[in-house]
Amino acid sequence: GVIVTLPFNEMNQWADTNVNRSYQQVANTLVQQVKSCARTDYRYSQYMGNLNYTHVFDETRSAEMTVNLDYYRNGSFSHNIQNDEAVMDADPDRSIFKVQTVDADQIYDIYSAKADYQTVLWKRYMFEAGAKWAMSMTRNNGLEKVTEMPDVLSDFLYREHIGAGYFNIAGQFGEKFSAKLGLRGEYTNSFGDWKSAGEQSKNSYFDVFPTAYIGYAASEKVRLSLSYTRRISRPNYNQLDPTKTYVDAQSYLIGSPDLLPSYNQTVSLTSGFGQHLSLSVGYDHSSKLHIQAPSFDETGKEILTWTNGGVQNMAFVAFNVSALPVTKWLDWTLSATGLYTNSDLKDLGQKNSSFAAQLYTDFTFNLPKDWKISLDADYQSPMAYNIYRMRTVFMANFSMKKNLLENRLSLSFRVDDIFNTASNNMDILTPGSSSIYLGQKYYRCKAIVDLTWNFGQAQSTKARKVGNLDEMSRVGNNN
Repeated sequence: GVIVTLPFNEMNQWADTNVNRSYQQVANTLVQQVKSCARTDYRYSQYMGNLNYTHVFDETRSAEMTVNLDYYRNGSFSHNIQNDEAVMDADPDRSIFKVQTVDADQIYDIYSAKADYQTVLWKRYMFEAGAKWAMSMTRNNGLEKVTEMPDVLSDFLYREHIGAGYFNIAGQFGEKFSAKLGLRGEYTNSFGDWKSAGEQSKNSYFDVFPTAYIGYAASEKVRLSLSYTRRISRPNYNQLDPTKTYVDAQSYLIGSPDLLPSYNQTVSLTSGFGQHLSLSVGYDHSSKLHIQAPSFDETGKEILTWTNGGVQNMAFVAFNVSALPVTKWLDWTLSATGLYTNSDLKDLGQKNSSFAAQLYTDFTFNLPKDWKISLDADYQSPMAYNIYRMRTVFMANFSMKKNLLENRLSLSFRVDDIFNTASNNMDILTPGSSSIYLGQKYYRCKAIVDLTWNFGQAQSTKARKVGNLDEMSRVGNNN
């Protein structure tokens, strides 16, 4: 098979902000007020190609091998203009004007080759194994111009190689027990060259990631399972880039080529009751967290630098109701989770902990003539996570759906955030005992009409392991 993807996007953003910076020489005297007006012109293009081949050795044993060759490129350009007017001593006649422009080019190239093999052993155990190689190359160039200041050039190159191999085996043991055991090994070698600053970084490491699962069917309606996993979360490519990304007139972000991956271990015990109810308890431990450590440069601007800054522990209990038929015309879904979180932020010299709750519910009404109407809502209480103290979050949605022509034609209508409550407000911890409040209003109120026509035979087909490139997720949400 062959898969080719060619999206394109262009976006302009305009933001007006009033930023008040004051300190007291004499009580209640405003010393400085800054008004910033920023505009960003942003465009990017990307394309991806995948070539895959699957060979079936023996259908009776599900013995087959799939080979994938992938290439992905993402190129972006941004032009940022920021005009700042500083009013000194609250006197409009004493204004200082500054114009700052930042141009940035970013190119991401990702090459990947992998092979996956599977077969049934001894007529009861599914065995899977595979190997992968991936190379990522990032090139970032920037030019910063500020009124009455020399131009600042940036030139950063980052290259990373990842080699990995894995196997897992799963099967049924007797009538009541099932199990799965897996192991994955990864070797990483990276090189960063910040040419404009004359700095280089090199890093290499090998990691092992085990997975274990055991299930017990006590009866037809009661099931128990115990699982353990260890995972890796590599930094996004922009978190490795040491060049500046301005947030506003008084602060900017920089990455670090020496930023290491974070690691996560999770153990959970789950019990299932019938087809619709389950209860889980578990513990989650994350180390080498990716945090933005704040500091200040010689001009007083705040610098947020990506670094590995501590550990996060989380204990949870979760109760789930999945599509429970309350009546013939109503199905109910509920997910309720209680959390205790504890973060030890060593780089900031702080600890951050909380008890929190997360709730999700959905009511689906099955109406005559195959109409379906759904109401769903999300709620999260204030919660501490990493360097953040997140405030209450709530959002509700409405949708309706109708299938036609023997399920070949699907018509749906959806309204998101019907009460206009979507936001992500938080306090960000800083060194010492202070914090920064960040208010983020999300404009997610929207109506979507979707019409889908299914061609060909209306039947399910076997999913194949093709066209999935893990490294794409590290390019970042903006791209």
